Amino acid sequence: MTVPVSAATRVIVAAGDIASSGGDDTRTARLVRRLDPDRVLTLGDNVYSSGSARQFASYYDPTWGTFRSKTSPSPGNHDFRTSGASGYFGYFGKRAPAKNYRFVVGDWFLVSVDAWSNRTAAETFLRKSLRADHHRCELVYWHQPRWSSGEHGSQGSIAGLWRLAARMGVDVVLNGHDHDYERFAPLNASGKPVPGGTREFVVGTGGEGLRRFGHGIRGSQKRIKSFGVLRMQLRSRAYFWSFRNVSNKALDHGSTACHR
Repeated sequence: MTVPVSAATRVIVAAGDIASSGGDDTRTARLVRRLDPDRVLTLGDNVYSSGSARQFASYYDPTWGTFRSKTSPSPGNHDFRTSGASGYFGYFGKRAPAKNYRFVVGDWFLVSVDAWSNRTAAETFLRKSLRADHHRCELVYWHQPRWSSGEHGSQGSIAGLWRLAARMGVDVVLNGHDHDYERFAPLNASGKPVPGGTREFVVGTGGEGLRRFGHGIRGSQKRIKSFGVLRMQLRSRAYFWSFRNVSNKALDHGSTACHR
């Protein structure tokens, strides 16, 4: 698909499950520096194992902390092992203005959701945000994947968030939690591949130890066990993606038009 580059084209990179003692976040951070995106999205479990202020200072800050000024994070279950995710909120400060927040990158509307501590509040925030939005292209991200062939598997507990995203026309959902990379076909609210559905990417490859896949589930199109990040070029009517390993080799790539 040939899509002209607009003045509003922006590049983002995303990954979750990132920093720890002895992890591979040094190499993924080096990759992010090389890609030099306009915005960095974190997909939860920013630092292991308990998201404490000390762990953010010792493990996350020397690597992915380099990009804090242009990072828009989301929290995961390990971040909440410290009460109230105080390490996470204390470290990111104004970069994480609330558990759930929204912002615009180029011509795209993005929503970061806390899918761990209060899913009812997350669903309410997402519904109100999407109802009020009039952008053609939308991206939502949180930690646990609704659909996954990985070790944790598909998470029924966040089915409500997925249904909202799919039924309200979101183009892309990004998740972590499973320590692998998986790309799905566009899916409907029930997880069935359909034209014009919502595409989910699982990108739990930010540095913490990788894990095995099970059998590929319905809609799974690509599964990779490698450290790396998802690079997305956000254009006015489409997105281009590539999953880059730490050698900056594209192991998966493609493009899709926004469907609103």
